[in-house]
Amino acid sequence: MSFYFGNDVTVDYIVDGNLVVFANNVTISSQIGGDAFIVANTVTLTNQSYIFSNLFTIAKTVNIDGVVYDVYSSCKNMNVSGYIYRDIKAQAQTFNLNGSIGRNAFVSSDDINFNNQNNSQNNSTTIASTARVGGDFNYNSSSEISIEEGIVSGNVNYSSTVTSQNLVIKYAISLIAFVLTVIVIWLLCLWLAPKFLEKSYKLITKKPFGVIGIGILVPIVIIIASILLMLLMVTANLSAILISILLGAILISKAIFTIVLNKLVCNKLKLSKKHHVFFLLLILSIILWALTLIPYVSTVVDIIAIIIGLGIVFSSIFIKNIDGNKKEKKDNKKSKESK
Repeated sequence: MSFYFGNDVTVDYIVDGNLVVFANNVTISSQIGGDAFIVANTVTLTNQSYIFSNLFTIAKTVNIDGVVYDVYSSCKNMNVSGYIYRDIKAQAQTFNLNGSIGRNAFVSSDDINFNNQNNSQNNSTTIASTARVGGDFNYNSSSEISIEEGIVSGNVNYSSTVTSQNLVIKYAISLIAFVLTVIVIWLLCLWLAPKFLEKSYKLITKKPFGVIGIGILVPIVIIIASILLMLLMVTANLSAILISILLGAILISKAIFTIVLNKLVCNKLKLSKKHHVFFLLLILSIILWALTLIPYVSTVVDIIAIIIGLGIVFSSIFIKNIDGNKKEKKDNKKSKESK
């Protein structure tokens, strides 16, 4: 994963992996092997750019002249003259399409233009013949638009702007809730259990398969034990306690996963100052939340985060001595040397 910060950032070389950029003006004119996460004033993808995965961006103006696999954007002005291989989900004040969308478009805008020309008459807009949508064209707007026959291969679905605003509010609440949960749990760990963070880092780096195994097995054992305890009426309360513990662990598992992932990245980038760690934690929280918006990918991300998060929580309880094997080897060597 590559991180870039600054006023003007230009990426004109191949990035083999994910790209994260916070800048005023961002220009990409090369291949990005993974996802691109960009927060900027102006984002420009030249005709030499090729993002092999997803583009997540929040900006004032987004110009896409190259090729992108999927686009998720919130901006003021969006201009698409290139090729979006699969889907686009965009919210913008002005949306201009003069390129091709391989599959489906989900657009929320009250000013939809094509070929960068507004042919609006009586609150209607006609899509010019150069714009192409290979799947469905779904849009939220204050009024319906007129679409030339043959431009959209699938269906045209319209909904009012009110629906879009409700969806945005829903996403905003979800994002804020997740980010706040991660930050609060991180602060509580720093305050009440600082050793937990270091132990979690050692667990995931030295015993990753053990953590994953515990993350899978312990919930299964708890569920089976709870069912058995419920059958014995005397211990029904204990069953409820076990289920409550499991549910509580599940609720904080994604936050724990994010915090430990942030610890791994910070150690790799050699970031130790608290404000650097906090800033990176904020970025990773937003990235992980954004991944949950992608169909199918969201399920995989949730499963991985919950399993590893649960594994870390329960491993920190059950595994007391992480370096036990090394100490035993040293003790054996000393005993052999003494003999």
